[in-house]
Amino acid sequence: MKEKLKKKPLAIMIFMAASFLLAVLCVAYSVYYQNSIELTEKYGKEKGLALVSLKSAINDMSENSGDEKGLFLLASYDSEEQGRKDVAYSYDNALCALAFMADGDKESASGILDAFVYAAINDRGDVQRVRNAYVAGNIKGDVYGSVRLPGYYDTERDMWIEDPSLVGSSSGNLAWVSLALLWYDKLYGEEEDTYLYVKTAAALMEWVLDNCADENPGYIAGINGWPESDASKGQVLSYKSLEHNVDCMVAFEALYEITGDERYHEASQSALSFIKSMYDAKKGYYYTGTSSDGVTPNTESVVLDAQVWTALAVDDAGKNGRVRKNIRKMKTSDKGYAFCLDEAAGGFWAEGTAFTALYYLECGKKKDVYEAMDALCSIQKVDGRIPACSGDSINTGMELFNGAAWVYDNSPHIAPAAWFVMAIDGFNPFDIDISDEDKGRYESVRLMHEVSDVSGMRTLLCKEQLIIHAAGRYVTGDGKELFYTNSSEALENAYEAGRRVIEMDFMFTTDGYPVCAHNADGEWALGFPFANAPTHEEFMNSKVYDCLTPLDIYGLIDFMREHTDLYIVTDMKDALWSGTDKFEVLKKCAPDLMNRFIIQIYHDEEYDIVKNLGFPYVIYTLYAADEDERELAAILGACRNMELVALTMPDVWVDDAGFVSKVNETGVPLFVHTINDEKERERFGALGVKGFYSDYFQ
Repeated sequence: MKEKLKKKPLAIMIFMAASFLLAVLCVAYSVYYQNSIELTEKYGKEKGLALVSLKSAINDMSENSGDEKGLFLLASYDSEEQGRKDVAYSYDNALCALAFMADGDKESASGILDAFVYAAINDRGDVQRVRNAYVAGNIKGDVYGSVRLPGYYDTERDMWIEDPSLVGSSSGNLAWVSLALLWYDKLYGEEEDTYLYVKTAAALMEWVLDNCADENPGYIAGINGWPESDASKGQVLSYKSLEHNVDCMVAFEALYEITGDERYHEASQSALSFIKSMYDAKKGYYYTGTSSDGVTPNTESVVLDAQVWTALAVDDAGKNGRVRKNIRKMKTSDKGYAFCLDEAAGGFWAEGTAFTALYYLECGKKKDVYEAMDALCSIQKVDGRIPACSGDSINTGMELFNGAAWVYDNSPHIAPAAWFVMAIDGFNPFDIDISDEDKGRYESVRLMHEVSDVSGMRTLLCKEQLIIHAAGRYVTGDGKELFYTNSSEALENAYEAGRRVIEMDFMFTTDGYPVCAHNADGEWALGFPFANAPTHEEFMNSKVYDCLTPLDIYGLIDFMREHTDLYIVTDMKDALWSGTDKFEVLKKCAPDLMNRFIIQIYHDEEYDIVKNLGFPYVIYTLYAADEDERELAAILGACRNMELVALTMPDVWVDDAGFVSKVNETGVPLFVHTINDEKERERFGALGVKGFYSDYFQ
């Protein structure tokens, strides 16, 4: 009996120990299970809500404007402050495009990126660049080629006011937009033609090279104000920001990898050298940048993004335990991360907390990832939006350009929502690895867009023999024949009939938009009800001959990008409202299609203008030429001195085989217009004429 009593406590102790061990194992398994769940599974609902909040903003703008094909940028946050209301920051919108790509939503991403491309090409200066901010919504201005920049009209002073920091350009912002464009090319370049995206990214970073480089490593912050085409007129921000240089380093290196241009690699290495110079080895953190001299480190504060972005972008920094320790020091009591070390006792910065979660994910620190993500989920609104900070507000410890303290309030902001999505998807925007396949694809596409062959184009035109005039004849459902329509249906009809060289006429609306229409006597254009030039909106809302769809330059370009073997011969007779050269307008509309347009010139002095703009293919048409330009000696001189792909003139001027023979001896094929009769083609062919403008396809 005593032996049994002695054994009973032992059994109880063993049972209790086993139970405790089992409990520990259960807890450990639970923790392991929670830490092994994919973020997309654990936070899928919250991610979906964040994406809905971003996409709904685009849909709302489209519905309110009545323009589904508009070029939209998202308002960064709600504000009633004058000058800050309805502002779309470029950095924030580039993040949203990246977040959409992380989620596989290329349509939403391309919508934002198309707006940036338009903004860069149509900047009110003479160079391609992106401003720090635009007006939220459709960024197209009321006049062709204009872009809506933030500002307001001051009634007391009777003047338009713009914030220099908003309409200026930051090296970091240009780099972020470039990164988003290059990411799209990497992800979707196999599916569609993304050459214009790469070309725009390169143009933006060229602006950085031209305006933000000095004699020392790294790049200055940028330019505030209105330099337009003259940087000396703006306020040069000569300090260097570490985060801007991180952005530039990655963008330049990606451009180098895809284009092979050594200048971009050297530019990337310059930024990297600057980044390394900002590391304090004794204290284990990176400085935010320099003072205005571009050299002396700014040691005033330790900022979160300087540590985390460098760690995400530079491999060695990601392995630096001392940097990680300083990042941890910025953790707040509510498990998020402060803007800077000095403010760690306050609320957390939502955007910084999201990209810090991404950093911990790459470090394999799942517990830290979940803590940061849970903190963000705790402040997410029911509609999916994420406030800029926890609590009522946080101080960044830094000042704005006007000297005021830089403070974030808790208004919902699109930047933390975008970083939140990227963190959940494990999408590191700095980790853009350009493969040999990407580079090879780009090179083949670049050749298609940039390489020109005048001799080859002459051969192609002679082989085609027919240039379809004004998009060609169109027969309606009731059998009515329509000509000179330049309509969408006629263009599609000509292409489907196998024609690959099509002439389109261009006129200009009162607000300066190039549209496809043929002039007429007694009315503005054939097939339209207007006595005088309409607005672009009026034109696009009308019908050609009450039944066909009108085309503007953008619709035509979209068709050309979808049909890569199509060449358009231009007939641009009008000048623009401001005296801007009509050929330059075409270049601004389609810089990626320079070798797919065959430009008709009307006077010999226009040749150099067109060639200097970069258009490789020129037809000299004589129907509007001056009398002296029509003399045989002048014609032959033009054919010998100009690199023309064809010479064209009205059929009534061609009645002599000797004349045709002399033109053909120059190597320039002679075309006549407009020939719709087969017997007439045979007659002119017998004279040696190489081709014809025709309303018919056969």
